[in-house]
Amino acid sequence: MPAQPSHFTHYRSAYAQYQYPPRPANDHFIHHRGRIISFSKERGYGFIKCRGKSVFFSGSELLNPQELYRLKDGSALTFELLPTPRGYKAIKVQLQEPEQEQELEQKTKPAAQKEDKEARYEIPQEVLSFNHDISSDYLIVEEAEGYLLSAEHRSFQQAHKQLCKKAGALGANALCGLFCSTKKATESNGRGGIHYYSRSVVTARPCLVARKTDQGGCSRAALPQDLTQKVESALIHQEQRREINYLLLFLELVAVILSGLYAWFWPVPGFSIPQSYETKPFWIPTALFLLCIIQFYLCALHASRARIVEGERQDLLYPFRRSGFRRDQGCRRPYYYRR
Repeated sequence: MPAQPSHFTHYRSAYAQYQYPPRPANDHFIHHRGRIISFSKERGYGFIKCRGKSVFFSGSELLNPQELYRLKDGSALTFELLPTPRGYKAIKVQLQEPEQEQELEQKTKPAAQKEDKEARYEIPQEVLSFNHDISSDYLIVEEAEGYLLSAEHRSFQQAHKQLCKKAGALGANALCGLFCSTKKATESNGRGGIHYYSRSVVTARPCLVARKTDQGGCSRAALPQDLTQKVESALIHQEQRREINYLLLFLELVAVILSGLYAWFWPVPGFSIPQSYETKPFWIPTALFLLCIIQFYLCALHASRARIVEGERQDLLYPFRRSGFRRDQGCRRPYYYRR
């Protein structure tokens, strides 16, 4: 008689089906394009450059094994991405023939190149939110490729509001690939215990979009193209500000310790006591300690705001496959905004 699965196995499988709903029938994996940057025929593996990142692939993942001997540096491939503990891996790899490559490039040309040069565009002033597929009414002028905006809050609405504010400050007017997940957090319940709750983590790509108009507007060439530079400079400023905040906190803690020792061992041998000090000056470490608390609060406040992060998340490629929400957390599933 076969062994019956344990209760934990039942619970785990039921929880997995409950948290991650089945994918729709019309949903499919996204095919990516890239070129080989290095490949070893002896070892049978190499790396593909895709969206500025290096993706590992093995020759055994080729759909046609006969194409293994035709692979070389610079060859164009189409593949699917699979997340692994060590990073992304390319699966279902297929070599593109020169004719197929030209045909694919014609199909995947940016919409901006296909638009008429006489067309006029207007830039929306409000910050729009899109899922993985952007609306056909809008044109992506520039995308900060390789950068994401991330915000964390108890409420999805507040986190989304922080992202919109941060995107507007960077000069972007759209959040593309909006994705939300939850993570567990703890806090004191005021009675000596620990309270567990969920926090929403929202990520999106900052983009600049424009809308075609018949009246007014500007030409395609006159649209701004400096979003990536603004995001890069803002990321540098963000890291510098973070380092300065923690350096100030460290220096203030050192000052509290030294001032406490100074006040405790006052008077110092060999020095005369000033007339204005009749008692030990404990107000000095007390004031510095309060200053440390304020600085610690500022560091925590800066860390809780929307921030810029480098990299790309696999969740943005499959937004409807993994939502990360549960109904008992009071969240809808999936939780996305589409305009």
